[in-house]
Amino acid sequence: MDELDLEPTTVDACMLLGAGHPMGPLKLLDFVGLDVAQSIGEQIGEEVPERIEALVAAGRLGRKTGAGFYEY
Repeated sequence: MDELDLEPTTVDACMLLGAGHPMGPLKLLDFVGLDVAQSIGEQIGEEVPERIEALVAAGRLGRKTGAGFYEY
């Protein structure tokens, strides 16, 4: 199956409206910090998505740097 190229706002809206989550998963990752999420994934032996690795490499770590999946 090919990956879908969805905007972060679309992904988060689906989880807010469709699953009743209080915060979308990408906004939550920005809140926690993408570098922190990457480190946790690596420590527990999970494959870290390329998109997260690319954002971390670009210094877009989330709210703490003013940019991640979203601009702050």
